[in-house]
Amino acid sequence: MADPLIVRRAGPGDKAAWLALWRAWQDHMSGNVPGHVTAAAWQKMLIPDSGLFAMMVWQDETALGFANVSVTPFAWTGEDILFLQDFFISSPARGRGVGTALLKGVYAEADRLKA
Repeated sequence: MADPLIVRRAGPGDKAAWLALWRAWQDHMSGNVPGHVTAAAWQKMLIPDSGLFAMMVWQDETALGFANVSVTPFAWTGEDILFLQDFFISSPARGRGVGTALLKGVYAEADRLKA
C-alpha cells in the first residue's frame, strides 16, 4: 500500500524535484521559461515573506505535483489573497486525487495566512 499524500511548502532540498515538474509543466503547456527566470523564481520562493512560494505534493518520497502561489493584495477588499499562478500534476499521478489534495493544501495555506 502506498504512503499517504503529503502536501507542504517547497524547501531548499526540493529544488531538483520542483525543477523536473516545472519542466514537465512547460512541456505540457508548450512553454519555455528562460533558465535565469526559473532560477530567480526558485530563489524568491525560498525567501520567507517574499510573496511567492511553491506547494508540492509527495507520496513515497516522490514529488507528484506543484502549485506556484503568490500572496497579493486584493483590490476589492484591501486584504491579501493567494493567487494560484501555476498548477501541475505529473501524468502518472492524475486521476488519483493528487490534484485535489494539492488544492486542499493550498487552501489550508491560505487559511493559515488569513488570505
